[in-house]
Amino acid sequence: MSAVRSLPLRGAPIHLRRARAHDGPRLLRWRNDPEDRKASYRSGPVGEAEHREWLAEVLNDRRQLLYVAEVDRGDLGREPCGMARLRDTTGQTVEVSLGVARDYRRHGLGGRLLYMATQVAFAFAGCEHVLGAVRPDNAPSLKMFARAGYREVGRNGQAVYMRIDRPGK
Repeated sequence: MSAVRSLPLRGAPIHLRRARAHDGPRLLRWRNDPEDRKASYRSGPVGEAEHREWLAEVLNDRRQLLYVAEVDRGDLGREPCGMARLRDTTGQTVEVSLGVARDYRRHGLGGRLLYMATQVAFAFAGCEHVLGAVRPDNAPSLKMFARAGYREVGRNGQAVYMRIDRPGK
């Protein structure tokens, strides 16, 4: 059993910090994880040059926020455990994308990260709706979005669109 799995992760504090260029190698590892690739619209690996270009674009785009989630492991400090990207698509709607590092999956962190990212979207991005696009065969993610209060608003062959509205709407 790894040290990560021996910690009581469900209650451990999670912090979001803005991603920086030096996070690139870690983000690329997470993006190219085989399980992550299966859940993505693009199944092939992401190349290093392509990733650097994507990261620079995201970090410099005022319509996007990229966060690294870190779990507080007490005396061991904070350890990166996932990422959340918020992208303003219409001025009223922000699209959320998540990734959880392999060692932290199946510990409830995805749902917590989704909740935090949704709150950031409403508080800081000022949007009215947050939208997630989930592959139809990704049952765990569909359940996670539904448990977080998102509802299905459409689908096509590639995605189920899940949306939550600003409270009070």
